[in-house]
Amino acid sequence: MAVGTEEQIHWRTPASMVGSLLIGCLFAIGHHLFYQSLTGKLTTTYTYTVLGANLTSQQVNIAAGTAFAFLVRACLVSSVSLAYLQAVWYTAKNTRQSITLANMDVLLSALSNALSLADVFTWWKWPWLLLVALLNWLIPIAAIFTPATLSVGVGSPPPRLLHVPQVAFTSLSLLADMHSNGNGDVSVNCWTYQIDSPEWKEKCTVMTSHLYNGPSYAVTRVVAATAAQGAIIPVVPPAANSSWTLDFLGPSIKCHAVDDETRAQFKTSIANFTFSQENCDRAPGYLAWTPRVSSRTGLRDILPYLRAENKTYSFNTVSAKARFNQDLPTLFVAVVPSLMEIDGVIYNMTSTACSIRSNQTDQGQEDISRLFGSNTTMLRCDLYNSTYQADFDFVNGIQQVRVAVSNLEDTPLRAMASVYASSYQPQRKCDILNKDNRLEVGELDCPFEPSVLRTLSYQAVMDAFTQLLGGTLHWSQDINDGFKIESNTTITSTSLIDSPELAFLSNLNFVTNSSSWPSLQNIDPQWNNSLYHGLSNKVTQDIKIPLQTGLETLFQNITISLASSPSLQFNASSAFFPPPTNVKLSTLQNIYVYSSYKLWLAYGLAISASTTIVVFGLVAIFLLNHASYSQTFSSSLRLARGAEMSVEVEKSDLDGRDPLPKYLEESSVKFR
Repeated sequence: MAVGTEEQIHWRTPASMVGSLLIGCLFAIGHHLFYQSLTGKLTTTYTYTVLGANLTSQQVNIAAGTAFAFLVRACLVSSVSLAYLQAVWYTAKNTRQSITLANMDVLLSALSNALSLADVFTWWKWPWLLLVALLNWLIPIAAIFTPATLSVGVGSPPPRLLHVPQVAFTSLSLLADMHSNGNGDVSVNCWTYQIDSPEWKEKCTVMTSHLYNGPSYAVTRVVAATAAQGAIIPVVPPAANSSWTLDFLGPSIKCHAVDDETRAQFKTSIANFTFSQENCDRAPGYLAWTPRVSSRTGLRDILPYLRAENKTYSFNTVSAKARFNQDLPTLFVAVVPSLMEIDGVIYNMTSTACSIRSNQTDQGQEDISRLFGSNTTMLRCDLYNSTYQADFDFVNGIQQVRVAVSNLEDTPLRAMASVYASSYQPQRKCDILNKDNRLEVGELDCPFEPSVLRTLSYQAVMDAFTQLLGGTLHWSQDINDGFKIESNTTITSTSLIDSPELAFLSNLNFVTNSSSWPSLQNIDPQWNNSLYHGLSNKVTQDIKIPLQTGLETLFQNITISLASSPSLQFNASSAFFPPPTNVKLSTLQNIYVYSSYKLWLAYGLAISASTTIVVFGLVAIFLLNHASYSQTFSSSLRLARGAEMSVEVEKSDLDGRDPLPKYLEESSVKFR
């Protein structure tokens, strides 16, 4: 008997119920994903032509959302209708109450005729069927609200992956042309094997040494421009209102005051130069130098002035081209305002240094201490490989950059005087860039070190920086012109002139007596309407950055500003071309706004109700009816064929036309 019961349950109806429900859920998910993909996107004006009619992309998107809602509604209603039908036939065949033809008309038409829901007498007997019928009518309401969850608002589009200006440190763009040194090529494994043999063709490697030649002109221009402005040069943004963050490796300097021993030796060196011959009139108030610094360098090798055997002094600075491998590109800076002080009156003026020299005593150290005031500053700056985080923010084309730097390495960066590059590999493609000419056993056959490119680029930036600041600044006395400032440095054209340590260069009243040597700018108007009022601006800064911090900040600004030059950015064909950056566009535009909460609230209620009803329908099929019913004419005919009525249908009413005769309305029917 059980086997027969199982054979009566056909798979089509339960599969249709569950399948329609699942497909409806998938369409709901598709609706969500479609709207989610539009979130934040611009409402473009692109038009489509369909059957001669022009449709905007916005109209197409709204139509697609409406189509999704229709498909969800259709699937859910289909599954609920089938489940309702199973419950109706179970009720009709197993009810203990008498069921009339009028009751059957109401139950079977409730899903298609809303007026059937008003038959109180029928639904009073079977209220659970009324609940199912009502839910079937309410489910389509979800299809009304869900298309409206996508709207058009004003906002910023979502972030986009775009290429932004970045400094090509892993390139040769920051370097002046590096020519070969003319000492010939270096051959590796070329004489071990017979020429033109397979081993020779595979192993022979020829490398050429190329000499470092300083920074490129583009680097020099950016360094000078940044130092003059005292701020980061604007880059070209992908949009006038945009922002992005860059994390990259780059050079930075760390400055600190020299130790007491070094400070004392520097003072002695400057004093010896000042007291020798007639140098007191040229005593430097500012000097910056780059001596040769290596692991074997002693304190005497880094003094600002070196004394020759003929007792003359030379300024101890070397050019970038004269540097050896593993040297440190270190910058020393000394500021001695006291050496710029002038005594006397306009017709009989002399520098304080010359006054001390003329009154020199046997107490050499005492004379030296008289030269240097308490405001003397002596700094050392070293180059480091660092990690940068730069936050760029453009508002209406105006740039703001926030920079955070952390030192990646604990030891200063050592420079390279030359590198070795591949020049000849007979039968193989082999790119070599190495700091030396050795190919160790176990190393790659073609060692190409990107770190070599970065080191060369970093030292090029440092060299351009030291070229800008290096040199001395001092008084020069002329018979006709008197005292005037002379220098072989461009420090006065940089923003560092605003530091407290160098303030005396902007206002000579710090080192001279304005009453004994007045300037035209310092004329004090004696009456209210004097035409001298306002002829000279006295620009003052409430907060001045110390020289040590100013040097470090200026170098950071230079590092970022290098990205403003197209010639210092990555070439798109380079293997080291960076990936696109996530850029936030801040321009207010019409964009799609999607409320997923509202969509899933509507769909969630509809799907939950449908799922509950389908479960009841499956219970009716497998546990109650032990059979499934479909909405087909054959099913209705077979059920009616076996039905028993309390009255006979008159021959004139067999055509089935409306309305149902009164005598049949009250007739009861019983199904097998």
